[in-house]
Amino acid sequence: MSTKRILKSALIAMAAVMSALSGTTAKADHALVVGVNQYPGLETNARLLGAVNDATLVAAKLKSLGFTVTSLTDQQATKDEILNALGKMHGTVQDNERFVFYYAGCGTVHTDGSDFILPYDASGIDFSTFISQFDLYDAVSGIPAKSRTVVIDAGFNDYDYGSGSAVAAKAAKLKSRFYYSLKRNVLAPDPTVEPPIPMAADTDQICYYVAAKETQSAYEREFGGSTHGIFTYYLVPRITPGQTKWAALNSDLSNNITKQVGNRQLPVVSQVYRPGVVFDPMATLAAPRPNRAMALWQALYGVHSAKRLSVEAYGSPLVLQVRPAKTDTSSFVVVLSKNKAGDVKLVYPVSRNADDGAAKGDSLAVPLPSVANGDRVKTILFASKADAQKLLVQFPATGVVTKALDPKSPRPLHTQDVATFYTAEIDTNVVVASK
Repeated sequence: MSTKRILKSALIAMAAVMSALSGTTAKADHALVVGVNQYPGLETNARLLGAVNDATLVAAKLKSLGFTVTSLTDQQATKDEILNALGKMHGTVQDNERFVFYYAGCGTVHTDGSDFILPYDASGIDFSTFISQFDLYDAVSGIPAKSRTVVIDAGFNDYDYGSGSAVAAKAAKLKSRFYYSLKRNVLAPDPTVEPPIPMAADTDQICYYVAAKETQSAYEREFGGSTHGIFTYYLVPRITPGQTKWAALNSDLSNNITKQVGNRQLPVVSQVYRPGVVFDPMATLAAPRPNRAMALWQALYGVHSAKRLSVEAYGSPLVLQVRPAKTDTSSFVVVLSKNKAGDVKLVYPVSRNADDGAAKGDSLAVPLPSVANGDRVKTILFASKADAQKLLVQFPATGVVTKALDPKSPRPLHTQDVATFYTAEIDTNVVVASK
């Protein structure tokens, strides 16, 4: 027998013995790594130089640690491809394996405070082409891994945008990874809005490690002739699974990033995972459950088109005037409200029957007797009865969904679950038509 065949036979036998000793099948941890520099559907300030470099660096590191890595960069990293790749992990990853999702690129924030990462085919200010924090949570939390880690090198806000601090950052040749629309003030961060659930929220499903706090951007810069996210540049050489703890890692990275950009960027790891080891399960640490009410409120981001839907609140007691387009003779209206405590209520139709919300191209006057001053009101116009009903069945007989997660509740609704819809939101203490 040749030397090569002997060696091959020995390796196969060794693998079989190790598998038998462990009592489990041989495992391979998995990762999906995404990097996006180019955004042809966005304004030029979204273009980056270091995101693909970061993805390449992270992929190589994870492979060296034994991970099976799927990489998507630029044209490959469309919204559908990213979500499809995560979907495939549901049937690939085993419950004795770890899973890591890494994203480098631009992030942005809705005016209601929810976060989005931007795929290659992100378009204008159409949030339906972005990937929301809830889309990401839903896709990753369902992967049957023993641990799930999401690492994000992007910014989700920047209160310094256009300020002297931002000018100083530009002078230091720092490029922000927060996308802000220069042509339309739609993606402007609103300092009066408290983010409902930060991207690095505490859950018992996923450990998040994000490059910057909710009120900050993440930056990239040149290091020795190659551009990288500052967060990723210092993160990669410090990853030692099984040894490094999240708290120590975050402290180390914070110190190094501060030397580059001061306090403009401070990384954040999910609080309940801080005592734990990088990429490992949370063990016995307690964690709050996901906020079901906010997930429901954030679930549907439609096209904000005044031609298809406009709303206005007026009078005492308060009435919501809903004006669908006259051509929408077979559309269906659902109205929700959210109070300061975060509870979401079904305002219309109270019957939870989509037929009772049929628009028929006419203007609707929806009374708001239980809506308090300062509550947020969201109106959704669905193109189909079936899609409207998908939202209505999320509500119990009381018509109210609270923060607590009821095990008997249906799976939370998400944007991809429905086809065509339009939304409009107002604050009840500001009488204004949607734009």
